[in-house]
Amino acid sequence: MARTVRSLTVFLSVAGILLATGCGYARNVRDDVMDLVDVSVGLNLPRIGSNPTPFRPPIGLYVEATDFLHLGMISRAGADIQWDRRGLGTLGDVRTKVGLGPWHSVRIEQIPWTTNAYKRTGNKLDGWREHLGSASVGRSPAKELIFTGEKSPYFHKGWQDFAHVSMEAGLYEPLLLRLGVYVRLGMDPAQATDLLFSMLLLDPMGDDAFRFWNGRPKY
Repeated sequence: MARTVRSLTVFLSVAGILLATGCGYARNVRDDVMDLVDVSVGLNLPRIGSNPTPFRPPIGLYVEATDFLHLGMISRAGADIQWDRRGLGTLGDVRTKVGLGPWHSVRIEQIPWTTNAYKRTGNKLDGWREHLGSASVGRSPAKELIFTGEKSPYFHKGWQDFAHVSMEAGLYEPLLLRLGVYVRLGMDPAQATDLLFSMLLLDPMGDDAFRFWNGRPKY
């Protein structure tokens, strides 16, 4: 037990040093770990005065198991705390999703409030976004983290994230509190392979954002 604790302490210490010094390797591994997860919790509050928060009651249930199997319908607009793969922050989120089997229609618009660089433009990762956008299949980029309200093609998260599995639900109480709650839980098991390659200093997906030694953007 003591040996396990010492080993874990050493590992966490080294990981902390690498992250603190801006090591690109640690940042890329961190991003690939984050790509495994998709979690969002949101509220829909009544519009009060000039409150800029969009409001549409959250209604529905939607399940997707890879980009080839969808079931359900959900519509909502509200304020979220999101962990959307390597994107993280608070956003306004407006979405309508309808799906049955392989057919689906998705429209998502997000307004970033306090987010990391992956969920907004005009920062050091613009070159990375352009790089993954150029690696498109049809209208689908390799990875998409910024949603502007356009009707999305198939692989709306990007073709690299085709194996994404998630469930999202919205519930609205219209009488007393007039409060809506939205929850999304998801993961991408295929990203575990990309994480393993990343730990071995390999990047077959071409989604690493930082240079190995100095942590500067690659693109």
